[in-house]
Amino acid sequence: MSKDTLFHDFFHNPKARGSYSGCNVSFRDDKFYSYSTVIGQKFQTKDKHPVLIYSRDRMSSTTGRHISYLYHACPYLQIGAPFTYGNSSGYTIKDVKSAFEDSISIYLNFPYRLERQSYREDKADLLGSYSMFCEAFKFKPFAKAEKLSEAIRLVNEKRNKPVDPVKAEKRRLAKERKQAKLLESVKGFTYMDKVRFYCDPKFSRGFDAAKKQEIRRSITQSIVSIITPLPGSFLSFTPSFIWLDGDVVRTSQRITIPAAIVKRAIETWRKKGIGHVNAVGGYSVDHATDDYIKIGCHYIPMQNITELEKELG
Repeated sequence: MSKDTLFHDFFHNPKARGSYSGCNVSFRDDKFYSYSTVIGQKFQTKDKHPVLIYSRDRMSSTTGRHISYLYHACPYLQIGAPFTYGNSSGYTIKDVKSAFEDSISIYLNFPYRLERQSYREDKADLLGSYSMFCEAFKFKPFAKAEKLSEAIRLVNEKRNKPVDPVKAEKRRLAKERKQAKLLESVKGFTYMDKVRFYCDPKFSRGFDAAKKQEIRRSITQSIVSIITPLPGSFLSFTPSFIWLDGDVVRTSQRITIPAAIVKRAIETWRKKGIGHVNAVGGYSVDHATDDYIKIGCHYIPMQNITELEKELG
């Protein structure tokens, strides 16, 4: 088991026990650990749907990366909650509910901190997660949550200045000119070139380091064809991308699958329909729309599939 697949195996091979000493992560049953601290735990909502509750606190730079890898690998609903550093035994739903309510109560005791925008944004994110949690587990929202939300709203209202439409238009045009200039560097790129540039550091070598991130942001819209929430879901989703690298297909979620397996799956899909492809490389094919296909935790734009198919031959 490799470091990159361990986070995915937690969801796709639930009977396994996994560890990877090189990065101090492991999982057992429904709990995922960074070092010896639980950073994620699997539950079922009141409607019997799977959900990952993970730590919204980074705890440390290394554990913060582990948390990010974990929720990006999750193929279903994820909710960030206040977890405690050093907790190795895990949580009950009542524990999580109490942690949310304790956090909200504490923050109300320090209203002056709401003057900081970063603090307001973080607490607004906490309230958003708490709302998702209450919806998933059919809890009546904590009364103090509304008080905190109203306090944030009032500060935002006081601090937000009217937007000057002339200045706003000038900023928009300046941004467009800057992006257009940056994109000159990748003007001749094909769709798959852009995918590789966006996802694979090897492909972007030789580009000015200071401009690389700006170029990546600028070309995102030319390769992202799905930006709307799934119907009936709690969250919007982030697209994943796939590309051919020698005899393997790589994904932006750090998964590698032999190219021959991917090619056979696409051929079966084209000849018999998506219903005849249950899995690709061990990852279940959930459904497909005109815009994307969902494989495990990957929401892959259909254009990406089409362009990869051309490269596979």
